[in-house]
Amino acid sequence: MHNCVSGRRCHVYVRLRGWRPWLVFCLTCLLFITAFWKNSSVLLASQDRSSAAPPGASTTAAASDSGVEFTIYDRNYTYRAPPLNCTSRTLLLLLAISSASDVAGRRLVRQTWGSVSRTSDEGDAGVHRRRRGVTNGAPRSSAHYTYAAPDIPCTNDTLLLVLVVSAVGDATGRASVRDTWGSPRRNRTQVVVAFLVADSADATTRLRVRDEMRLHGDVVLGDFLDTYDNLTAKSVMALHVASRRCPQATFAMKIDSDVFVNLLALTRYLQTTANRTRAIVGARKTASHPYRDRRNKWYVSASEFAGDVYPPYVVGGAYCMSADVAGLLYATSRRVRPFRMEDIYVTGMLAERADVARVNHDSFVIQPTGLDRRRFLSRVRYMPTYFVFHPVNLVQRQEMWQHMRKSDEFRALYVA
Repeated sequence: MHNCVSGRRCHVYVRLRGWRPWLVFCLTCLLFITAFWKNSSVLLASQDRSSAAPPGASTTAAASDSGVEFTIYDRNYTYRAPPLNCTSRTLLLLLAISSASDVAGRRLVRQTWGSVSRTSDEGDAGVHRRRRGVTNGAPRSSAHYTYAAPDIPCTNDTLLLVLVVSAVGDATGRASVRDTWGSPRRNRTQVVVAFLVADSADATTRLRVRDEMRLHGDVVLGDFLDTYDNLTAKSVMALHVASRRCPQATFAMKIDSDVFVNLLALTRYLQTTANRTRAIVGARKTASHPYRDRRNKWYVSASEFAGDVYPPYVVGGAYCMSADVAGLLYATSRRVRPFRMEDIYVTGMLAERADVARVNHDSFVIQPTGLDRRRFLSRVRYMPTYFVFHPVNLVQRQEMWQHMRKSDEFRALYVA
């Protein structure tokens, strides 16, 4: 009940009548006193543990053989942790909460923003670098990569290893290559075809590409993200695969997935007139200048490339190299800072440093995108004189394949 007098404070009080309300009141007070005493005991115990701990030890956790122990109210927990390597120079410790089954999510964090460990010696700029990514468009020179590769069926009779750089999600394009010009694996001329892809941030795509690896046994999977800026990493991975996984091949070829290869003409050229040592053959470019306009897709800052003219290079859509070149360029890549334009980096910068010749050949056809059908068919008629066409879509690839099947040399190359 309450009494309120006008102009004065209003006082509220409760009048307890009988013994039952008093009993409830006393029990409630007893519960509050018990809870308070229990909290005080826990606090005193934690203070005793912290005072007994040696200098630098955790005040909220105690080490045990089964893990590190900590307490929340009246419940004890343990966890296992690696050495975190924290020092007096550590600015920020990031603790990311993750479900136990989300292995892919944790891996993605390590490959992107969470790869900033051990950056104290790099200064503030190093915090923003990615171990397997780029900084302002330029890959890090100290990056380390791994890849999963099948047993590539190379022998001492292998003439050519073709490495197709493909987007991880382009399973249709890889299937088209296998069904057309890329089908002569383990045949009499020993042309071996493999596909180079990198990892995906999408869980479904990751599962599909691993199923494809098991099914076809011709996919090499890099452990870095499949992005445009990581094309340089893919190309260097191609050098490593050619030199370490198929060193018996006389020649190695790197191509993009939208390239059609006329293996009839190319193998004939390689068996007869090709330079067999220290040479890269393709569509050679000279006196190319870096784009300094920031709005351009291929913009290059002066910090990435200080010169006014790129070294002579071979267009990255398709080029062929002698067996000794792959290992030589890979070894050179460990001493030359990576560059975002993969063809300029591999066939220009690395080749120049390693004193590798870049040979131009007109049969490496780099055609303009959107070539009209009449001009396309006119080139197909002269197909026996060409080694590669780039770029081609899926329909054009099938048309070229049907045209190639009419050749007298077809059975010698494609029928085992």
